[in-house]
Amino acid sequence: MYLFPLLLSSLIPFLSGTAAQDDNIECSDSSLQTYLVSLIDVLYANGLTIYEDLLAEIVQADSGYDLLSSFESSTSLTLLVPTDAAFQTAGIWSPFADQGETDLVNLVAYHTLSGSWNSSSLPGSPSHGVASTMLGMAAYANDTTSGSEAMQAMILMQGQGGTIVENSIYGNATTWGNPLDLSGTGLNNIVILPIDTVIGFPANLSAALTMPTTTRSAHGLTKLTTAFNAVSSNGAAALDGVTANGFTIFAPVDDAWTGEASTQANDSKVAPTMLGNHYTTSYSLYSAGWSSGSFPNLTVVSGQTLSITSNSSGAYVHMGTQSALILRSDITLENGVMHIIDTVLLAEDVSSSAPTTIATTNSGSATGAGAGTGAAQADATSTGSTSGSSSNGASSGASRMVAGKGAGTAMAMAMTLLATLVMVIQ
Repeated sequence: MYLFPLLLSSLIPFLSGTAAQDDNIECSDSSLQTYLVSLIDVLYANGLTIYEDLLAEIVQADSGYDLLSSFESSTSLTLLVPTDAAFQTAGIWSPFADQGETDLVNLVAYHTLSGSWNSSSLPGSPSHGVASTMLGMAAYANDTTSGSEAMQAMILMQGQGGTIVENSIYGNATTWGNPLDLSGTGLNNIVILPIDTVIGFPANLSAALTMPTTTRSAHGLTKLTTAFNAVSSNGAAALDGVTANGFTIFAPVDDAWTGEASTQANDSKVAPTMLGNHYTTSYSLYSAGWSSGSFPNLTVVSGQTLSITSNSSGAYVHMGTQSALILRSDITLENGVMHIIDTVLLAEDVSSSAPTTIATTNSGSATGAGAGTGAAQADATSTGSTSGSSSNGASSGASRMVAGKGAGTAMAMAMTLLATLVMVIQ
């Protein structure tokens, strides 16, 4: 049993703007008490008072206590701590009357990264790193049926002056140039990076398709949305749910839907197969797979296989004789990842037994709004440039990318192998 009131009593002094005193602490887990008080002291000393109050709030919940306990037990973590100004801009401050307990725990979990991250461990733009957060995907979406055990990912880029830039579909958030000085605090397993924005949870697919993602999709991906609407009463929302094994979609820009692509999109017998060439519910694949030059064949829901290659001109996805340039990779979604491509992958030799509807994800139990969910896990993974792999010197050991539960031994081995490769945005 957790002694929430006792532990919380050690944090209450901070809510009144005074420093905590060790002799006021009463908790059966003295090691955790010491750790949390040290963390609170550092936050207070650096003016990060709303995040400090937030920790005091979530420790009262079972899930919050478990999360904070994992801070102490983890080998290496990076805390992205929004400044007080960032919280206020987002409408979040103590006593957190407008936020639910679960939402607050999810917020802290999403801003907590596995591994030790700093600007020097990341490649320069346009390359990027993919970090695993501590946000459980199915848990955030209130999903109880998918069996997903994955954690949401976050895209990190090297900024100017030693900063780290978090890149998402909503825009960028930037950390301070240097992490907080933790010398003498006993907080030897964490890096604390204040950040200028409260980072929003990834959008689900149907929302992401309405948002700008590249210069060629400045108004969203309206043609893809229309194509999904034509074959499903739920449209793209049929693919919003969490799955056990993950979700990856290669999404064509609007100007690709010409000629035969437009014809197939308007043919009810062909459109489901054509759309099925672009996504899978069997894995979440980040750009590590093609950064070294090639990746094994990938099966999509149409039954076709895709391969991905990269060279000095960019990364390409291939299906038979067709190829598409990947314009932007690694857009995190609520249930996986989206990559923007410049060409529609057309259906070939559609038979009379071809599906007349699209394959859907498990959306029935997913009730989170815009939550980060997916089925591949990327832990403090290696980063580098197109010229070759380089280990993230700040990470806490071997990197890994894990296929979703039940995805199959071969795919799981392949996905694990990907973690040794670089993460590159094209």
